Amino acid sequence: MSKADCKHKSCVDVKSKILDPKWANDCLHYGIEVLKGYAVVCRSFQDRVTVALAIRDNLLSCGFPWQAERLDNWIHFFERQNKDLEARIRGGSRP
Repeated sequence: MSKADCKHKSCVDVKSKILDPKWANDCLHYGIEVLKGYAVVCRSFQDRVTVALAIRDNLLSCGFPWQAERLDNWIHFFERQNKDLEARIRGGSRP
């Protein structure tokens, strides 16, 4: 028997919490915090993007496409912002 088929109260509680829209919104908020550097301390911006992509994929697999799309918007925004910053640094000017 797989965990998905388990009828124990603790397993049912976990499944119901994971499929809750509040949980999905919390994941979205956490993904944005990761990108901003508030939730995870990463030296590399790309590491933060990797964590946010994993959160986005998890949201998609759990059936929350709206939250996944919003997080994807933030990912693209921060990638674009980071690219501009790298170009200015290479060009010798400071933000």
